[in-house]
Amino acid sequence: THVHDTGLSLNDNLTITTADNDPQLTLISTDADSGVGPRINLYRNSSSPADDDALAFIYAQGENDADELTDYGFIGFFADDVTDGSEDGNAYVILKKDGTNRNRINLTSTETVFNDDSVDVDFRVESNGESHMLFVDGGNDAVILGHSAKVDGINDDNEGVKGSGGHLQLHGATPCIDVFSYSTTNGTHGGINFMKSRNDTVGSNTVITTGDVIGSIAFGGHDGTDYASIMGKIDFQAGGSGMAENDTAGEMVFYTTPDGSGGGGSNERMRIEADGTVRITSQDLKVGNGSSADSKLQFDSNASDWSIGIDQSDSGNLKVSNGTEVHSTPRMIFKAGGLIEHLASRNGNLNYF
Repeated sequence: THVHDTGLSLNDNLTITTADNDPQLTLISTDADSGVGPRINLYRNSSSPADDDALAFIYAQGENDADELTDYGFIGFFADDVTDGSEDGNAYVILKKDGTNRNRINLTSTETVFNDDSVDVDFRVESNGESHMLFVDGGNDAVILGHSAKVDGINDDNEGVKGSGGHLQLHGATPCIDVFSYSTTNGTHGGINFMKSRNDTVGSNTVITTGDVIGSIAFGGHDGTDYASIMGKIDFQAGGSGMAENDTAGEMVFYTTPDGSGGGGSNERMRIEADGTVRITSQDLKVGNGSSADSKLQFDSNASDWSIGIDQSDSGNLKVSNGTEVHSTPRMIFKAGGLIEHLASRNGNLNYF
């Protein structure tokens, strides 16, 4: 039937059936201007519009192997708010998953949600050179960059942060995190913040206690079997006598794993306490790296500077110096063979008890 220049209005359903793969409906616009065309209007002409009204649905249907008509997916549109001047729309994409309709994309007036029904499906973004540039592992609750799967077993010895709940992994030859800050203000800068509430419920806030580990940075490598054991870590934990408003003292604790530990865990080597005290817990404390440069410990104060170290330019003698360099103003020299030389000529006072 050909309708010429008069349009076609139907007051009943219209079914178009063909027995081939040609399009069943073709809309052609010959308009030459920049306006939209062709277009389809899905118009719900309600005499009493209300919030959350369903406006229109587009279904994709087919048969299953039981010869049943099945909705494999559809797109729905809703009027969330019909108030004049502040109308809100809502649309979603529903797809069949394991025989059940699942919300895969939800577009509301306040957010865009993927996988709103919490189905075990993944989300993947592909770049020009990487098939998994961004990968959300739905089953493992992990966000992965540069790899197709989450690597499990990290820190299974519970030495570092094993990882549960939200998880982020970066994979590649040289993966890194760069933080750029642009400001002319000294105190404005980038950062990585570790925060803790002593509560198991996300979003709930409970005061922490002394000894709580706030954040941990662990280091490790594959040992031929897995990534379960770490080589060392740095913990930052709550210190002092207790926590209160604007009174949150902190400590840093440094660990390394000894050779041949067999997964026995890392040992504390150094601790910086809340009052600034530095405690070295290892058996040996060595200063220097075996080079020809002077090795020294330097003590700074408002009154004076003192250094204790080895003067490489003077036969490697151990010197106590009133200055920043061990060779400049020595007060006492410990020489090979056990000889101790006190330099009174440099205004040093020697007291015997």
